[in-house]
Amino acid sequence: MSLDVAFVVDATGSMGAWLAAVKANIRAIAAGILPRIQQQYPGLQLAVRFALVAYRDVGDSPQFEEMGFTEDTHQLETKVRRGLLWAWQLSRQGP
Repeated sequence: MSLDVAFVVDATGSMGAWLAAVKANIRAIAAGILPRIQQQYPGLQLAVRFALVAYRDVGDSPQFEEMGFTEDTHQLETKVRRGLLWAWQLSRQGP
């Protein structure tokens, strides 16, 4: 059995102040979801896959940052760290 979790992040300019909290919550969910399910349902064989899509304002480049589904939490962490960094940097530049 598998569970697919997709994070869709509003990385538009108005969200700049909140991106650090968004990143922290993605990390917490990714780290905690499988242990919590296993605690509730011991013995359940479950694969958890994560995907990430971040979107910016129309006209910003790149407008989208994507990562397809993967079970590799290190890949998710890298994408969250690097991929959402561009959104934060762009939000600091202003309109």
